Amino acid sequence: MTATYERLDNGLDLYVTPFFAPDEADGKSKTVIAGCDYARGLHDNILAPFRVGLIGVSFTDAEAERYEQLEKSLSKKRADLIYLYECAPEPFGEFIRDVQRLSEGGQNNHAATRCARNYLQQFKERKDVLANCQYKTRSFRHFIPMIHRDDVQCLVFTSFIETAKELANMLNNEAVPAVAFTSELTKEERKVSMEEFKSGGIKALVAPKVLDEGVDVPEADVGIILSANHSRRQMIQRMGRIIRPKKDGGAAAFFIVYVKDSSEDPARGAHESFLTEIMDLAIEVRHFENSCDAAEILDWYIDGKMFR
Repeated sequence: MTATYERLDNGLDLYVTPFFAPDEADGKSKTVIAGCDYARGLHDNILAPFRVGLIGVSFTDAEAERYEQLEKSLSKKRADLIYLYECAPEPFGEFIRDVQRLSEGGQNNHAATRCARNYLQQFKERKDVLANCQYKTRSFRHFIPMIHRDDVQCLVFTSFIETAKELANMLNNEAVPAVAFTSELTKEERKVSMEEFKSGGIKALVAPKVLDEGVDVPEADVGIILSANHSRRQMIQRMGRIIRPKKDGGAAAFFIVYVKDSSEDPARGAHESFLTEIMDLAIEVRHFENSCDAAEILDWYIDGKMFR
């Protein structure tokens, strides 16, 4: 049983989805179990109404140059892995699985193993360049006045422990109680942080993946993703932390900060299936630019509190 109906390979299409598909036998249509998607969750008041803010930022010149180098190299290596070393071209999860197998060696093809290992190393480096984009961290300052409000409890999602610490310190320095909720905390420290977040003593939890799955997180009003992930499963997990029904019946706010003209950019198909689904159901979708400021974000959040 899972709330995140997702796999990286094509196992869902082959085995799982057909099981739940309508059965047209004997001229009658029936399903094994009726599904529960976002639309039904909103209709049944299981989920809170929500708004989505998309904030595009730019690379620095040095980051852009390195990103383009990695993009070109990865494109060439992907072609080699598909056409020379017979990795599955689609879906991407199957491709990565084949690349990982090649990287482990054992096929007596040293060129294939070397190509696979180089691809995985550069794929990780490209992800790190995106996650460490300087303007993402700088843009976070624009959220501080909003998080400072009495009616806001916020979850911030990052990729790295050091980034989580930096952002938590940024909030604490502005008198906004925050904790870097990382794997470095003890079990007792995590428990205390959760309790303080639930009571409002802590305004924000900043986490590198720790909150993605398997952790019962108290109600939050705002979610900020500074490091997006291509996994629809992870994005659904993160959104699910925010769109639980609110005590005041108000709308949740969900922000995604991405690098423009990169693999994170929705305009280039990033998170296409996930974003299409939530955009169709969101009360409002706002496209901010990197020129937006704290007042603009704060005003947008306050306007959203009118939705019931």
